[in-house]
Amino acid sequence: MDKAIVIKDISHLFGKTEVLSNLNFSVNKGEIFGLLGPSGAGKTTLIHILTGQLKATRGNCFILGKLPLNMTGEDYKQIGIMMDNFGLYERMSCYDNLKFYQMLDGKKNENIETVLSDVGLFARAILRQPKILFLDEPTSGLDPTTITAIHKMILEEKHKGTMIFLTTHNMYEAEKLCDKIALLNNGQIVEYGKPVNICRQYNHQKKINIYLRNGQNIVLEHTRESSEQIKNKTIFIQFIMFPCLTLIMENAIHISNMPEHFFTNLFAIMYAGMAPLTSATAIIAEEKEKNTLCVLQLCNVKAFEYLIGNAIYIISICMAGSLVMGFTGGYSGITLLKFMLIMFLGHCCSFLLGAAIGVKGKNQMAATSISIPIMMILSFLPMLSIFNETFKKFSKFIFSEQLYIFVNNITESITTETKFILFCNFSLIIIFFLITYKKVSLES
Repeated sequence: MDKAIVIKDISHLFGKTEVLSNLNFSVNKGEIFGLLGPSGAGKTTLIHILTGQLKATRGNCFILGKLPLNMTGEDYKQIGIMMDNFGLYERMSCYDNLKFYQMLDGKKNENIETVLSDVGLFARAILRQPKILFLDEPTSGLDPTTITAIHKMILEEKHKGTMIFLTTHNMYEAEKLCDKIALLNNGQIVEYGKPVNICRQYNHQKKINIYLRNGQNIVLEHTRESSEQIKNKTIFIQFIMFPCLTLIMENAIHISNMPEHFFTNLFAIMYAGMAPLTSATAIIAEEKEKNTLCVLQLCNVKAFEYLIGNAIYIISICMAGSLVMGFTGGYSGITLLKFMLIMFLGHCCSFLLGAAIGVKGKNQMAATSISIPIMMILSFLPMLSIFNETFKKFSKFIFSEQLYIFVNNITESITTETKFILFCNFSLIIIFFLITYKKVSLES
Protein backbone atom coordinates (compact mmCIF):
# COMPACT_ATOMS: atom_id res chain seq x y z
CA MET A 1 0.00 0.00 0.00
CA ASP A 2 1.52 3.33 -1.13
CA LYS A 3 -0.70 5.50 1.06
CA ALA A 4 0.54 6.23 4.56
CA ILE A 5 -2.53 8.31 5.48
CA VAL A 6 -6.01 8.28 3.92
CA ILE A 7 -8.70 10.72 5.06
CA LYS A 8 -12.29 10.16 3.92
CA ASP A 9 -15.11 12.62 4.67
CA ILE A 10 -13.72 13.57 8.09
CA SER A 11 -15.85 16.07 10.01
CA HIS A 12 -15.74 17.00 13.66
CA LEU A 13 -17.89 19.08 16.01
CA PHE A 14 -17.20 20.56 19.41
CA GLY A 15 -20.71 20.99 20.70
CA LYS A 16 -22.56 22.61 17.81
CA THR A 17 -19.45 24.18 16.32
CA GLU A 18 -18.04 22.34 13.29
CA VAL A 19 -14.24 22.62 13.38
CA LEU A 20 -13.56 20.19 10.54
CA SER A 21 -15.84 19.83 7.54
CA ASN A 22 -15.78 16.95 5.05
CA LEU A 23 -11.99 16.60 4.63
CA ASN A 24 -10.73 14.28 1.88
CA PHE A 25 -7.09 13.74 0.95
CA SER A 26 -4.29 11.21 1.20
CA VAL A 27 -0.54 11.25 1.79
CA ASN A 28 1.93 8.86 0.17
CA LYS A 29 4.64 7.03 2.04
CA GLY A 30 7.93 8.93 2.15
CA GLU A 31 6.29 12.32 1.49
CA ILE A 32 6.35 15.49 3.55
CA PHE A 33 2.80 16.82 3.76
CA GLY A 34 2.14 20.33 5.02
CA LEU A 35 -1.11 21.47 6.59
CA LEU A 36 -1.29 25.28 6.67
CA GLY A 37 -3.86 27.49 8.27
CA PRO A 38 -4.46 30.21 10.84
CA SER A 39 -4.84 29.52 14.55
CA GLY A 40 -8.12 27.78 15.21
CA ALA A 41 -8.41 26.40 11.67
CA GLY A 42 -8.48 22.80 12.95
CA LYS A 43 -4.90 21.64 12.28
CA THR A 44 -4.20 20.25 15.77
CA THR A 45 -7.67 18.71 15.96
CA LEU A 46 -6.99 16.76 12.77
CA ILE A 47 -3.71 15.43 14.20
CA HIS A 48 -5.55 14.33 17.35
CA ILE A 49 -8.02 12.41 15.17
CA LEU A 50 -5.27 10.84 13.04
CA THR A 51 -3.33 9.70 16.10
CA GLY A 52 -6.37 8.21 17.87
CA GLN A 53 -6.53 10.83 20.62
CA LEU A 54 -9.92 12.01 19.38
CA LYS A 55 -12.74 10.26 17.55
CA ALA A 56 -14.09 12.09 14.51
CA THR A 57 -17.78 12.98 14.51
CA ARG A 58 -18.12 11.70 10.95
CA GLY A 59 -15.93 9.95 8.41
CA ASN A 60 -12.96 7.65 8.62
CA CYS A 61 -9.21 7.89 8.37
CA PHE A 62 -6.53 5.23 8.00
CA ILE A 63 -2.96 5.22 9.29
CA LEU A 64 -0.78 2.63 7.54
CA GLY A 65 -4.01 0.88 6.56
CA LYS A 66 -5.59 0.86 10.04
CA LEU A 67 -8.26 2.92 11.77
CA PRO A 68 -6.55 5.01 14.50
CA LEU A 69 -8.89 3.77 17.21
CA ASN A 70 -8.01 0.18 16.29
CA MET A 71 -4.26 0.62 16.46
CA THR A 72 -2.32 -1.46 18.96
CA GLY A 73 0.74 -0.59 20.98
CA GLU A 74 2.93 -2.15 18.29
CA ASP A 75 1.26 0.08 15.69
CA TYR A 76 1.96 3.18 17.75
CA LYS A 77 5.65 2.28 17.85
CA GLN A 78 5.69 3.15 14.13
CA ILE A 79 4.46 6.70 14.80
CA GLY A 80 6.34 9.68 16.19
CA ILE A 81 4.51 12.74 17.50
CA MET A 82 5.71 16.19 18.47
CA MET A 83 2.99 18.52 19.74
CA ASP A 84 3.18 21.81 21.62
CA ASN A 85 3.00 19.76 24.81
CA PHE A 86 5.94 17.39 24.53
CA GLY A 87 4.86 14.99 27.29
CA LEU A 88 8.19 15.05 29.10
CA TYR A 89 8.80 14.59 32.83
CA GLU A 90 10.25 17.89 33.99
CA ARG A 91 12.08 16.40 36.96
CA MET A 92 13.99 14.03 34.71
CA SER A 93 16.84 14.97 32.39
CA CYS A 94 16.42 14.78 28.61
CA TYR A 95 18.53 11.65 28.51
CA ASP A 96 16.49 9.96 31.25
CA ASN A 97 13.22 10.89 29.54
CA LEU A 98 14.37 9.25 26.33
CA LYS A 99 15.73 6.24 28.18
CA PHE A 100 12.34 5.83 29.88
CA TYR A 101 10.37 6.01 26.60
CA GLN A 102 12.74 3.56 24.93
CA MET A 103 12.15 1.19 27.81
CA LEU A 104 8.39 1.47 27.23
CA ASP A 105 9.00 0.55 23.60
CA GLY A 106 10.92 -2.51 24.73
CA LYS A 107 14.23 -1.26 23.34
CA LYS A 108 17.68 -0.87 24.80
CA ASN A 109 19.40 2.52 25.07
CA GLU A 110 20.02 2.99 21.35
CA ASN A 111 21.00 6.20 19.55
CA ILE A 112 20.03 8.48 22.45
CA GLU A 113 23.23 10.51 22.35
CA THR A 114 23.10 10.74 18.52
CA VAL A 115 19.50 11.93 18.50
CA LEU A 116 20.08 14.47 21.27
CA SER A 117 23.15 15.89 19.50
CA ASP A 118 21.19 16.28 16.26
CA VAL A 119 18.27 18.24 17.70
CA GLY A 120 17.22 17.61 21.27
CA LEU A 121 13.79 19.17 20.85
CA PHE A 122 12.60 16.34 18.58
CA ALA A 123 14.53 13.56 20.25
CA ARG A 124 11.48 11.71 21.54
CA ALA A 125 9.61 11.98 18.23
CA ILE A 126 12.38 10.50 16.07
CA LEU A 127 14.11 8.18 18.53
CA ARG A 128 11.96 5.20 17.61
CA GLN A 129 12.67 5.75 13.89
CA PRO A 130 8.98 6.00 12.99
CA LYS A 131 7.32 5.35 9.65
CA ILE A 132 5.04 8.37 10.19
CA LEU A 133 6.09 11.53 12.03
CA PHE A 134 3.56 14.16 13.14
CA LEU A 135 5.05 17.62 13.76
CA ASP A 136 2.68 20.31 15.02
CA GLU A 137 4.21 23.74 14.25
CA PRO A 138 7.73 22.50 15.09
CA THR A 139 9.55 25.81 14.42
CA SER A 140 7.10 28.20 16.06
CA GLY A 141 8.92 30.84 18.11
CA LEU A 142 12.40 29.44 17.48
CA ASP A 143 15.54 31.28 16.41
CA PRO A 144 16.82 31.01 12.78
CA THR A 145 19.74 28.72 13.68
CA THR A 146 17.49 26.21 15.42
CA ILE A 147 14.95 26.42 12.59
CA THR A 148 17.67 25.56 10.08
CA ALA A 149 18.73 22.57 12.18
CA ILE A 150 15.13 21.36 12.41
CA HIS A 151 14.60 21.71 8.66
CA LYS A 152 17.75 19.65 8.09
CA MET A 153 16.50 16.98 10.47
CA ILE A 154 13.09 16.83 8.75
CA LEU A 155 14.67 16.33 5.34
CA GLU A 156 17.00 13.66 6.74
CA GLU A 157 14.00 11.78 8.14
CA LYS A 158 12.32 11.97 4.73
CA HIS A 159 15.42 10.47 3.08
CA LYS A 160 15.13 7.57 5.52
CA GLY A 161 11.64 6.89 4.14
CA THR A 162 9.61 8.53 6.92
CA MET A 163 6.31 10.15 5.97
CA ILE A 164 6.05 13.51 7.74
CA PHE A 165 2.80 15.31 8.54
CA LEU A 166 3.73 18.93 9.25
CA THR A 167 1.52 21.78 10.43
CA THR A 168 2.77 25.34 10.08
CA HIS A 169 1.77 28.98 9.63
CA ASN A 170 4.78 29.61 7.40
CA MET A 171 4.30 29.27 3.65
CA TYR A 172 8.03 29.68 3.05
CA GLU A 173 8.72 26.73 5.33
CA ALA A 174 6.07 24.66 3.60
CA GLU A 175 7.42 25.49 0.15
CA LYS A 176 10.94 24.58 1.24
CA LEU A 177 10.09 21.26 2.86
CA CYS A 178 6.79 19.87 1.59
CA ASP A 179 5.96 17.75 -1.42
CA LYS A 180 2.29 18.68 -1.14
CA ILE A 181 0.30 21.04 1.06
CA ALA A 182 -3.29 21.72 2.00
CA LEU A 183 -4.64 25.09 3.11
CA LEU A 184 -7.13 24.69 5.94
CA ASN A 185 -9.50 27.54 6.78
CA ASN A 186 -12.59 27.39 8.99
CA GLY A 187 -12.31 23.60 9.00
CA GLN A 188 -12.31 23.24 5.22
CA ILE A 189 -9.57 22.44 2.69
CA VAL A 190 -9.55 25.48 0.41
CA GLU A 191 -6.48 24.51 -1.64
CA TYR A 192 -4.49 21.31 -2.16
CA GLY A 193 -1.44 20.62 -4.31
CA LYS A 194 2.25 21.34 -4.77
CA PRO A 195 3.48 24.45 -2.91
CA VAL A 196 4.99 26.12 -5.98
CA ASN A 197 1.73 25.79 -7.93
CA ILE A 198 -0.34 27.30 -5.13
CA CYS A 199 2.14 30.18 -4.72
CA ARG A 200 1.94 30.97 -8.43
CA GLN A 201 -1.85 30.77 -8.37
CA TYR A 202 -2.11 33.40 -5.64
CA ASN A 203 0.68 35.69 -6.87
CA HIS A 204 -1.84 38.23 -8.20
CA GLN A 205 0.58 41.15 -8.04
CA LYS A 206 3.04 39.31 -10.29
CA LYS A 207 5.90 40.75 -8.28
CA ILE A 208 8.99 39.26 -6.70
CA ASN A 209 10.25 40.70 -3.41
CA ILE A 210 13.93 40.20 -2.67
CA TYR A 211 15.30 40.99 0.77
CA LEU A 212 19.07 41.43 0.68
CA ARG A 213 21.54 40.87 3.48
CA ASN A 214 22.23 44.60 3.72
CA GLY A 215 18.55 45.27 4.50
CA GLN A 216 17.65 46.52 1.03
CA ASN A 217 14.33 45.44 -0.42
CA ILE A 218 14.07 45.01 -4.19
CA VAL A 219 10.78 44.52 -6.02
CA LEU A 220 10.82 43.14 -9.56
CA GLU A 221 7.81 42.82 -11.81
CA HIS A 222 7.30 39.11 -12.51
CA THR A 223 6.86 39.63 -16.27
CA ARG A 224 8.68 38.94 -19.51
CA GLU A 225 9.89 42.56 -19.47
CA SER A 226 11.59 42.12 -16.10
CA SER A 227 13.33 38.97 -17.31
CA GLU A 228 15.00 41.10 -19.95
CA GLN A 229 16.91 42.78 -17.13
CA ILE A 230 19.27 39.84 -17.17
CA LYS A 231 20.24 40.47 -20.79
CA ASN A 232 22.49 43.31 -21.87
CA LYS A 233 21.21 44.03 -25.37
CA THR A 234 24.08 46.30 -26.38
CA ILE A 235 26.58 43.43 -26.35
CA PHE A 236 24.74 41.74 -29.21
CA ILE A 237 26.35 44.24 -31.58
CA GLN A 238 29.71 42.60 -30.96
CA PHE A 239 28.40 39.25 -32.12
CA ILE A 240 27.53 40.57 -35.58
CA MET A 241 30.13 43.34 -36.04
CA PHE A 242 33.19 41.24 -36.84
CA PRO A 243 31.43 38.72 -39.12
CA CYS A 244 30.00 41.68 -41.05
CA LEU A 245 33.40 43.40 -41.22
CA THR A 246 34.94 40.19 -42.50
CA LEU A 247 32.30 39.85 -45.17
CA ILE A 248 32.78 43.45 -46.32
CA MET A 249 36.58 43.57 -46.22
CA GLU A 250 37.14 40.19 -47.90
CA ASN A 251 34.93 41.18 -50.82
CA ALA A 252 35.64 44.91 -51.08
CA ILE A 253 39.42 45.16 -50.67
CA HIS A 254 41.95 43.35 -52.83
CA ILE A 255 45.62 44.26 -52.41
CA SER A 256 48.46 42.61 -54.28
CA ASN A 257 50.66 40.30 -52.21
CA MET A 258 48.07 40.26 -49.42
CA PRO A 259 48.20 36.94 -47.53
CA GLU A 260 45.33 34.58 -48.13
CA HIS A 261 42.47 34.92 -45.64
CA PHE A 262 44.13 38.07 -44.23
CA PHE A 263 40.99 39.89 -43.06
CA THR A 264 39.24 36.70 -42.00
CA ASN A 265 42.11 35.60 -39.77
CA LEU A 266 42.70 39.08 -38.35
CA PHE A 267 39.09 39.82 -37.51
CA ALA A 268 38.51 36.28 -36.25
CA ILE A 269 41.21 36.64 -33.59
CA MET A 270 40.00 40.13 -32.65
CA TYR A 271 36.52 38.63 -32.39
CA ALA A 272 37.70 35.85 -30.08
CA GLY A 273 39.55 38.32 -27.86
CA MET A 274 36.69 40.80 -27.60
CA ALA A 275 33.18 39.38 -27.88
CA PRO A 276 33.13 36.56 -25.26
CA LEU A 277 35.21 38.52 -22.75
CA THR A 278 33.20 41.74 -22.79
CA SER A 279 29.88 39.89 -23.07
CA ALA A 280 30.54 37.64 -20.07
CA THR A 281 31.80 40.59 -18.03
CA ALA A 282 28.79 42.77 -18.92
CA ILE A 283 26.12 40.13 -18.27
CA ILE A 284 27.50 38.87 -14.96
CA ALA A 285 28.40 42.31 -13.60
CA GLU A 286 24.99 43.72 -14.56
CA GLU A 287 23.12 40.89 -12.89
CA LYS A 288 25.20 41.23 -9.73
CA GLU A 289 24.61 44.98 -9.60
CA LYS A 290 20.86 44.77 -10.29
CA ASN A 291 20.51 41.74 -7.99
CA THR A 292 18.66 39.76 -10.64
CA LEU A 293 20.90 36.84 -9.69
CA CYS A 294 18.83 36.66 -6.50
CA VAL A 295 15.80 35.83 -8.63
CA LEU A 296 17.64 32.96 -10.26
CA GLN A 297 18.82 31.67 -6.89
CA LEU A 298 15.23 31.77 -5.61
CA CYS A 299 14.40 29.54 -8.57
CA ASN A 300 17.04 27.05 -7.33
CA VAL A 301 19.52 27.90 -10.09
CA LYS A 302 23.00 27.21 -8.73
CA ALA A 303 25.78 29.71 -9.41
CA PHE A 304 27.84 27.21 -11.37
CA GLU A 305 24.79 26.17 -13.43
CA TYR A 306 24.21 29.83 -14.20
CA LEU A 307 27.80 30.27 -15.42
CA ILE A 308 27.57 27.17 -17.60
CA GLY A 309 24.35 28.51 -19.09
CA ASN A 310 26.01 31.82 -19.88
CA ALA A 311 28.99 30.02 -21.41
CA ILE A 312 26.75 27.97 -23.70
CA TYR A 313 24.76 31.07 -24.68
CA ILE A 314 27.76 33.30 -25.44
CA ILE A 315 30.09 30.74 -26.99
CA SER A 316 27.31 29.30 -29.18
CA ILE A 317 26.59 32.73 -30.68
CA CYS A 318 30.31 33.40 -31.11
CA MET A 319 30.78 30.07 -32.85
CA ALA A 320 27.92 30.88 -35.21
CA GLY A 321 29.66 34.15 -36.08
CA SER A 322 32.94 32.29 -36.49
CA LEU A 323 31.31 29.88 -38.93
CA VAL A 324 30.14 32.82 -41.04
CA MET A 325 33.67 34.22 -40.98
CA GLY A 326 35.13 30.85 -41.96
CA PHE A 327 32.83 30.53 -44.97
CA THR A 328 33.51 34.14 -45.92
CA GLY A 329 37.26 33.50 -45.86
CA GLY A 330 36.90 30.52 -48.14
CA TYR A 331 37.67 27.80 -45.62
CA SER A 332 36.18 24.37 -46.25
CA GLY A 333 36.61 20.75 -45.25
CA ILE A 334 39.44 20.02 -42.81
CA THR A 335 40.70 23.60 -42.81
CA LEU A 336 37.25 24.88 -41.82
CA LEU A 337 37.15 22.34 -38.99
CA LYS A 338 40.60 23.45 -37.79
CA PHE A 339 39.52 27.09 -38.03
CA MET A 340 36.44 26.40 -35.89
CA LEU A 341 38.50 24.49 -33.29
CA ILE A 342 40.94 27.41 -33.04
CA MET A 343 38.05 29.82 -32.59
CA PHE A 344 36.42 27.59 -29.97
CA LEU A 345 39.62 27.55 -27.92
CA GLY A 346 39.86 31.34 -28.20
CA HIS A 347 36.23 31.86 -27.22
CA CYS A 348 36.62 29.58 -24.16
CA CYS A 349 39.72 31.42 -22.94
CA SER A 350 38.06 34.77 -23.49
CA PHE A 351 34.83 33.75 -21.76
CA LEU A 352 36.63 32.44 -18.67
CA LEU A 353 38.52 35.72 -18.37
CA GLY A 354 35.31 37.71 -18.74
CA ALA A 355 33.46 35.52 -16.24
CA ALA A 356 36.24 35.95 -13.67
CA ILE A 357 36.20 39.73 -14.15
CA GLY A 358 32.40 39.83 -13.92
CA VAL A 359 32.43 37.80 -10.71
CA LYS A 360 35.20 39.93 -9.21
CA GLY A 361 33.76 43.33 -10.16
CA LYS A 362 31.63 45.00 -7.50
CA ASN A 363 29.55 46.70 -10.19
CA GLN A 364 29.41 47.19 -13.96
CA MET A 365 31.72 50.19 -13.97
CA ALA A 366 34.40 48.42 -11.96
CA ALA A 367 34.18 45.30 -14.11
CA THR A 368 34.28 47.30 -17.34
CA SER A 369 37.33 49.26 -16.21
CA ILE A 370 39.16 45.92 -15.93
CA SER A 371 37.78 44.20 -19.02
CA ILE A 372 38.40 46.97 -21.55
CA PRO A 373 42.23 47.12 -21.17
CA ILE A 374 42.43 43.32 -21.30
CA MET A 375 40.15 43.23 -24.33
CA MET A 376 42.31 45.85 -26.10
CA ILE A 377 45.44 43.78 -25.47
CA LEU A 378 43.91 40.51 -26.65
CA SER A 379 42.18 42.00 -29.69
CA PHE A 380 44.58 44.61 -31.03
CA LEU A 381 48.04 43.38 -30.04
CA PRO A 382 48.05 40.64 -32.72
CA MET A 383 47.19 43.28 -35.35
CA LEU A 384 49.86 45.71 -34.10
CA SER A 385 52.46 42.94 -34.07
CA ILE A 386 52.07 42.67 -37.85
CA PHE A 387 53.57 46.13 -38.26
CA ASN A 388 55.87 46.43 -35.25
CA GLU A 389 58.53 43.95 -34.16
CA THR A 390 58.63 45.34 -30.62
CA PHE A 391 54.95 44.58 -30.15
CA LYS A 392 55.53 41.14 -31.62
CA LYS A 393 58.08 40.29 -28.91
CA PHE A 394 55.49 40.89 -26.20
CA SER A 395 52.40 39.64 -27.99
CA LYS A 396 53.86 36.15 -28.52
CA PHE A 397 53.11 35.37 -24.86
CA ILE A 398 49.32 35.84 -25.09
CA PHE A 399 46.94 33.24 -26.42
CA SER A 400 45.36 35.47 -29.07
CA GLU A 401 48.72 36.02 -30.80
CA GLN A 402 49.47 32.30 -30.79
CA LEU A 403 46.02 31.56 -32.19
CA TYR A 404 46.68 34.14 -34.91
CA ILE A 405 49.95 32.38 -35.76
CA PHE A 406 48.15 29.05 -35.73
CA VAL A 407 45.34 30.19 -38.01
CA ASN A 408 47.79 31.77 -40.46
CA ASN A 409 49.54 28.41 -40.74
CA ILE A 410 46.41 26.32 -40.56
CA THR A 411 47.58 23.71 -43.07
CA GLU A 412 50.76 23.06 -41.10
CA SER A 413 51.36 21.27 -37.81
CA ILE A 414 51.16 23.34 -34.65
CA THR A 415 54.60 24.19 -33.25
CA THR A 416 55.83 23.15 -29.82
CA GLU A 417 56.16 26.81 -28.79
CA THR A 418 52.54 27.52 -29.69
CA LYS A 419 51.36 24.43 -27.82
CA PHE A 420 53.34 25.41 -24.72
CA ILE A 421 52.21 29.04 -24.67
CA LEU A 422 48.57 28.09 -25.28
CA PHE A 423 48.73 25.49 -22.51
CA CYS A 424 50.25 28.00 -20.07
CA ASN A 425 47.70 30.68 -20.98
CA PHE A 426 44.76 28.33 -20.66
CA SER A 427 46.01 26.95 -17.34
CA LEU A 428 46.59 30.41 -15.87
CA ILE A 429 43.15 31.59 -16.99
CA ILE A 430 41.45 28.57 -15.38
CA ILE A 431 43.40 29.08 -12.14
CA PHE A 432 42.52 32.80 -12.12
CA PHE A 433 38.84 31.98 -12.68
CA LEU A 434 38.72 29.29 -9.97
CA ILE A 435 40.49 31.47 -7.40
CA THR A 436 38.20 34.41 -8.15
CA TYR A 437 35.07 32.27 -8.08
CA LYS A 438 36.05 30.60 -4.82
CA LYS A 439 37.01 33.87 -3.15
CA VAL A 440 34.13 36.06 -4.34
CA SER A 441 31.50 33.68 -5.75
CA LEU A 442 28.16 34.94 -7.11
CA GLU A 443 26.19 34.89 -3.87
CA SER A 444 28.19 37.73 -2.31
